[in-house]
Amino acid sequence: LGNGLLALAVTTLVAADPLIASQFPLTMLDSLQLLFLLVTFTLLLRGRLVLAGLAFGLFSETKFPILGLPVAILACLFLWRTTRSVKKLLLFFTATTFAYLLPYTYYFLLGHNILDWLGVQKWIATFYANSNLTPNVGSALSALLVGRYQNLFTKVWQMVPEWSPTWTVVTILAASGAARSLSGKWLLVSGFTLFSLLFFAIIPFWTRYLVLLLPFFYLTATKLIATLTPKLQMFLFGLLLISNIAVSNRVLFPTPESMVKQFVYNWRYGFFHDVYEDLTQASKTQSP
Repeated sequence: LGNGLLALAVTTLVAADPLIASQFPLTMLDSLQLLFLLVTFTLLLRGRLVLAGLAFGLFSETKFPILGLPVAILACLFLWRTTRSVKKLLLFFTATTFAYLLPYTYYFLLGHNILDWLGVQKWIATFYANSNLTPNVGSALSALLVGRYQNLFTKVWQMVPEWSPTWTVVTILAASGAARSLSGKWLLVSGFTLFSLLFFAIIPFWTRYLVLLLPFFYLTATKLIATLTPKLQMFLFGLLLISNIAVSNRVLFPTPESMVKQFVYNWRYGFFHDVYEDLTQASKTQSP
């Protein structure tokens, strides 16, 4: 952003975002994947190609790498525009391949070969291809704009508990800001913002997928906010922050009624791990 105060403002907004805040007590792959993607883009902007490639490999490895190809294309475009070097492209993707294979080190040490590894990758792809989940088209956009999404199991439209009015403002500003800044150092962030807006709107969607998107929305929205006068910037950031904090407080400290509703939902659809995580530490360790 080129401005320390703006950087602090957008960082605070992200930290106070209800969906991001809801991940604080959880160990979820979405947060880990977000970390590796942010590190990848940061290191690419700094020219640390080997480290960026390692981060990108770990990003692709964390979950099924359906987002690996678009991010790879953005990385290629960025590196070619900034370096015009095939060697640097090869260096980046060599590091990516190494990092992708790194978690399989013990698997190979057990005597498995590359064909066995390819069989594992095929199994993962087949698992997702045969998940039989019908895409809830448009749910990502409706979740962002009005806080409602279509449940993949029941097909009923329901409220997003983590939705904040900030999402509506940020989504509109992000789409506009990203469309205006698809060059230079903003290619990575703006390109990913626009792609993810379209991509997540047409796939089977869960609200937690927005963990990966929201920080980029905040960034591109802030780029547009930066064109306003300082007083308007402070006023808008203040409103967005108050909205986020109010909803985050409700998410982090739910009422007994909302916890019972969530418990019933988790039990009904077999999310028994979530049921376990909602129990107190004492009840987890008590013997029958």
